[in-house]
Amino acid sequence: MFRINTQTNYHLILSKQQQIEIKSMSEKIPFVFSTALFKKNNILNNNTEFDFGIGIEEQFARLLNIQETGYIHYYPSQLCLYMCVPSRSSQFLTSQIMQPAFDYMKENNLELNGDIITQIIAMYKPGDEYFNWHNVWIPIK
Repeated sequence: MFRINTQTNYHLILSKQQQIEIKSMSEKIPFVFSTALFKKNNILNNNTEFDFGIGIEEQFARLLNIQETGYIHYYPSQLCLYMCVPSRSSQFLTSQIMQPAFDYMKENNLELNGDIITQIIAMYKPGDEYFNWHNVWIPIK
């Protein structure tokens, strides 16, 4: 997967060059998707910070001429524990929402082996609150 950050912990972090690269990548619709990144070090230190961004699956990168830059990063395929989790306006996406996966990893002697990446797959607003579903890939060893 290739991804670029658009926010750090709900704060926009847009240098001029980053804005240019985000614009270029966002023009790749329908191939781009919203994604969150939870850094391994933050998770191990119980830090709840994470990065929002947009991503493109590796299989489409060549077609769309996507390459690594100072802002666009490549995350190669690797062995992952996969899950799907909900979030909503009143319950933000945090690493704590993945606690069942962390419990499973502990019970099965699995270790976190990199940054966790999510993909928003569904979003709806039946009333005053947004509801989201996220695919989650947790690298393990």
